[in-house]
Amino acid sequence: MRSSIIVHGGAGRLRGEDVERRLEVLKEAAEKGYAVIVRGGTALDAVVEAVVLLEDSGLLNAGLGSALTFDGTAELDAGVMDGDGLIGAVAAVRRVKNPVVLARRVVELTDHILLVGEGAEKLAKVLGLEVPEEVLVTREKLERLRELKARWARGEDYSWLSKLRKLVEEHPGCFGTVGAAAVDAEGRVAAATSTGGYWLKL
Repeated sequence: MRSSIIVHGGAGRLRGEDVERRLEVLKEAAEKGYAVIVRGGTALDAVVEAVVLLEDSGLLNAGLGSALTFDGTAELDAGVMDGDGLIGAVAAVRRVKNPVVLARRVVELTDHILLVGEGAEKLAKVLGLEVPEEVLVTREKLERLRELKARWARGEDYSWLSKLRKLVEEHPGCFGTVGAAAVDAEGRVAAATSTGGYWLKL
């Protein structure tokens, strides 16, 4: 069977040089994932390696590049699946640089399909996947968050956040995505995805 891999990256609104940098990292991720298959790795190995590279790039809305929540935290989600029906996912993890690796561990080490928040973070800590929160919440991202909140408060066009704005006005006290799919030499299929969500999410 002919092996292949595809990757995608959610990067928000882009300008000229930003597009080129992101295209390069997408190409690099596809090449890295394909190299895993060529060396005899599985489709699942390939997609996880590709997505880890995308998470580590800091250029896309996953891992190090994740958007911040309304409260200024990074809450990441990721999932993996293969053609044998194995599925693993994590959601709302705050101190995990590579949630796609944690999602894979959910498949391999637990009887769960999905771990959320504190439960997922406990597993990450046990596995040595936990990182300090400041790795994901940088000064630059906090500045971007302040800028977005200020624009939002002035009523600038955030049609994608219109419901959120109304909710926060009524209750002032509360309160992107990469992936890969592959087929390996044995015909096994797998997919992986990772996201930091969207800016200002609750």
